Amino acid sequence: MTTSPSGSNKPVRLPSVSFSLAAIVRLHQQRSSSKNEGDPHDCRRQYVLVHERPPRGWWLPGGGIEHEDETPVHAAIRETLEEAADPLLSERGKDYLPRMTHLISLEQTLGRIRFIFRGEWLDDDNLHDGHGGVLKRPPGDGDSVEAKWIGWEEIQHIPHDRNLINTREMSPFLRNMHDPWLRGHEPHTFYESLEYATKTGEMIFGLPLKQTVSVDSDLH
Repeated sequence: MTTSPSGSNKPVRLPSVSFSLAAIVRLHQQRSSSKNEGDPHDCRRQYVLVHERPPRGWWLPGGGIEHEDETPVHAAIRETLEEAADPLLSERGKDYLPRMTHLISLEQTLGRIRFIFRGEWLDDDNLHDGHGGVLKRPPGDGDSVEAKWIGWEEIQHIPHDRNLINTREMSPFLRNMHDPWLRGHEPHTFYESLEYATKTGEMIFGLPLKQTVSVDSDLH
């Protein structure tokens, strides 16, 4: 226990900055004309990347825990809505909002703690409500420019440094992305782990959340 400068056993709250990040997964069913149509293995996992305001590149949705009554998982949901979601999404009901399923990493350094969650979002290719998808589109807002569903086979080829962008070696999909670079290792690190676990049939790494976190009114 940390003691006060006077030497008493009264606990001292150390200054700390807390962050939540969300690695969001969509299980996207591919349309197929083959005899295997409808096969649950005939699918393509996709993950959310957020295009932050230039010159910051693409990253996971996330940010600071804003007040002491906000839990890390609620911060992850809020940041996902602010940075990745269509601005009118919350008006369409709770079924359209992301949910966090696992705590996949907890990182702590002096004065800083960071929570990384695995989350899930519905397959918005199959929506028929007349509103379109769940993700933010350009020109975006003050939080971000846009968000995209991107497969691991594309994410693994996005460089960490904007100076390493080489459009001649990129797929047509990445060449059509604006500013195709990652501002940190996190999309590679966590999406690779989630992709590997799914492909090999292993359990998702991390701590499962005991229950789906309800979406409070302050997230709307």
